Amino acid sequence: MKFGIITILLAIILALIPCLPAIAQDSANITITLTGAKESSIILTPANWSFGAVNPNTEYKTDLTQFNLTVASTSNCNVNTFITADDAVCVDDSTYVWTLSSDGNNGERVYVLWFKGWDMGDYTQITKTQTQFSSISMAPGDSNQFGLRLLTPQRDFTKGGTDYFSVGGATMQTHVTISAVAA
Repeated sequence: MKFGIITILLAIILALIPCLPAIAQDSANITITLTGAKESSIILTPANWSFGAVNPNTEYKTDLTQFNLTVASTSNCNVNTFITADDAVCVDDSTYVWTLSSDGNNGERVYVLWFKGWDMGDYTQITKTQTQFSSISMAPGDSNQFGLRLLTPQRDFTKGGTDYFSVGGATMQTHVTISAVAA
């Protein structure tokens, strides 16, 4: 029996600027690319998370029904789903990196990302190793709504009482992967 593996790549683009609300005009999006085997397929909608600029040591979250993960009705098997993420890299300066937290705490250049699905009591941290996305397997046609929560890194420095990132006005990019494996 072939095991179908599907990977959804979510590129969470985080717009960074100093803590100045007057210039907090940028927006960000999640871009999704679907690849995988023909045995099963999963669909994620919508493909965008727009929220504007972010500040140091600040939490941002989507609505808990922001995203909908669906196992295609044409799939031929139930699937177990998993989620992982990567470090965030500055699009204009790849030497500026935010490390994805492994313990749920943010720090200087360390950010935290969580998700919360319909069958979960609280948010679950996303790490670089696979975390089970849903506590139950999903059958063809099943859907699971979920939301994301982000805690940005602590400030790189403070000037005049205002916290800043070293690369203000930059765009940070990370990848979140949701995969499905035949149950």
